[in-house]
Amino acid sequence: MESRSTFVSVLSWIFIIGAGFGSVIGIMQVIMVSTMFSGDELSSMPADAPAFAKIMQQYFHLFVYGFFAITLFTFISSIALLKRKNWARLA
Repeated sequence: MESRSTFVSVLSWIFIIGAGFGSVIGIMQVIMVSTMFSGDELSSMPADAPAFAKIMQQYFHLFVYGFFAITLFTFISSIALLKRKNWARLA
């Protein structure tokens, strides 16, 4: 039988728990942003607003959906790491 490393198992479980919580938070953020900010709520920005605020206003949905995609990918990768998939080790 093949010996499995305890370090990899513990590390993957830590990532499963962390990415699982992050994915749940990401789902809630996607639902909130999709329902509450679906109209022109973010379009009223003062002309003298900082550049970062304008970028966040323009790409707000992209930031929220991107966070969810990254946490979901981390969750899937950590489960694959527990199953000892090589692509998960590289991810």
